Amino acid sequence: MINLLLLVLAVSIAGFGLHRYWLAKQTLNKMDRLLDAAIDGQKIQENFVDSYDERIVKKLKTFVDSRELITESTSSESQNIHELIANIAHQTKTPITNISMFSELLKEIEDPEQIHEYIDDINQQSQKLKHLIEELMKTSYLENHLIKTAPKRNSYSDLIMESVEAFQHLASQKQMTIQTEMASEVYGHFDEQWSKEALGNLLDNAIKYGDEGSVIDVRLKELESFIRIDVSNQGTAISEAVHGKIFQRFYRDEATQGTEGLGIGLYLVREIMQLQGGLVKVETQGDRNTFSLFFKK
Repeated sequence: MINLLLLVLAVSIAGFGLHRYWLAKQTLNKMDRLLDAAIDGQKIQENFVDSYDERIVKKLKTFVDSRELITESTSSESQNIHELIANIAHQTKTPITNISMFSELLKEIEDPEQIHEYIDDINQQSQKLKHLIEELMKTSYLENHLIKTAPKRNSYSDLIMESVEAFQHLASQKQMTIQTEMASEVYGHFDEQWSKEALGNLLDNAIKYGDEGSVIDVRLKELESFIRIDVSNQGTAISEAVHGKIFQRFYRDEATQGTEGLGIGLYLVREIMQLQGGLVKVETQGDRNTFSLFFKK
């Protein structure tokens, strides 16, 4: 009787061992298929049961799927960049052609009034060309990881005054006024060059998307943990639904489609601020949009 029980026990153990071997082999086969799919760039559908081995396979599939999403995102970004560069290259042809044409016409006329008109046309086309070159440079900064910040002790007041001065002429073309509000001289550690680029992008947008004849307010505030610079303009209100999207690369809201821009500026601002341990935010109240730079103390 004891021998019979031992025999049954041995057979059961052997059967259990064979069953575990079969399950392990199934698991390894699924892992093998998943790895082959990952290598070939294909997707694979697997059904999972609640067991330890299957959970391992499920985790592997989750990893493979996440890598596929990253690859797709990278491919999409690369395609967007190629299209952007091609678009900029195409758009530069028009102002270059116009500048060449107006320059030739200047050689043939003597009427001072008409000469002045053509000079204005050349200046206008030059501004368009300048804008396109700047957009191309911004793309190059981001694509080639050229943004390297080196924070040093600088004056935030000087940062604001120099940035505002650089955009006074552009604002005057739309009869806009830039007002500054700075309670006192504030110093901190930030990268002067790239911080000017970030603040300049906000000022450029405030002018570009602001109402003609309106006022742009630039305020400096010292908070407990941050130095805050606000740039506020009056214009089309930015919907709260897109507040998180406007800092994405290449994002363009429908309300801005008729205005020059390629969806790079605000993304560049965000990158510059993050590299300095800071951040950028946007708030909308009525028809006033306020973009805020937060510099870490």
